[in-house]
Amino acid sequence: MTDVFSRLARWVGVGAASTTESRRPMEEASTELPASVGIHETGRARYLLNVLRALRPAQWLKNGLVFAGLVFGGRLLDQAAVLSAILTAVLFCLLSSGFYLINDVRDLDADRLHPVKRLRPIAAGELSPQIASGLGVL
Repeated sequence: MTDVFSRLARWVGVGAASTTESRRPMEEASTELPASVGIHETGRARYLLNVLRALRPAQWLKNGLVFAGLVFGGRLLDQAAVLSAILTAVLFCLLSSGFYLINDVRDLDADRLHPVKRLRPIAAGELSPQIASGLGVL
């Protein structure tokens, strides 16, 4: 599993798997990764878009509810309170996205049969369950 993450990190451009290995051009990495990491689409942008879709950013709007306390508490201009609310909203987004990924992997077979859920990246095969599980745990 560590090999998968190091290869994915190298492909995305985060860094090399080891200090002696330099980053490869995207063309070479994209031909290698589909078989080893489970990336079914070529191209970094398409893959990252599938990861983003799996995180369900449309659901993040609900996490904006933490800002209601600032408004109703009269602390909208309090810089410390605003920063705390922003941090809370970001953490809620990360946590909820992690749970969505884990749930999508857990319900993979049922989601593939559902008329709407089958279009989600994991059920559609656009994002591997292994990568989704790793991201969900992070």
